Amino acid sequence: MANPFAIGGGAAVATGLVVGFGATKLMDDVAERHPTGSDADKPAGRIQWGAAGLGFASAAGGMVALATGRVDLGAALFGAGAGAMLGSFGAGIAFGARHGVGVDTSVVNVLGGYDHNRNGVIDMDSGSWWREPETIRTTTTRHEDSDGDVTYDTDTYSIERLATASDADRNWKVTTDELRTVIGGYDADGNGRIQKDELKRFEREVGERFLG
Repeated sequence: MANPFAIGGGAAVATGLVVGFGATKLMDDVAERHPTGSDADKPAGRIQWGAAGLGFASAAGGMVALATGRVDLGAALFGAGAGAMLGSFGAGIAFGARHGVGVDTSVVNVLGGYDHNRNGVIDMDSGSWWREPETIRTTTTRHEDSDGDVTYDTDTYSIERLATASDADRNWKVTTDELRTVIGGYDADGNGRIQKDELKRFEREVGERFLG
């Protein structure tokens, strides 16, 4: 009987490489067709998350196969799924490193993560002691071990530096236009994207911070 760990590991490596390089090539092609602005970001994201979704489906199928005693098939499917998910995320990282992110996409991402009441404005002052300002966001991850014990990890992030730089009229509210002005200020070549050294400077000076 073949070693299921070897089967799963081999499938993970092979699928990860194929998906990683394949998705990267497709995403690069998108960037070549849309070298300026934010038009490349959505289709590139769909390629990445589409590959990740297929990987998740394969991994889920592998778990079902393992649960029903089809060990070799389950190991292959689960390994292939895990490899596809890792390959897709690697492609996303490579896309960001080579092509950066569109100014408009950055604005949308900031509002999507921090504009909790969805009014199109980042409120720097919460207005009450029980509500955090919209310069803070938290994520909670659920973990369950083999004994069924559940724990939660909470991570906190901040865009206080970006909000402070963007609040031009000092009214403790950051509008979409104010965000776009500051973020666009890092687009040195004016192509509508923050890339490479521009992105490094942006992250260093006003990028999102992990607080713990």
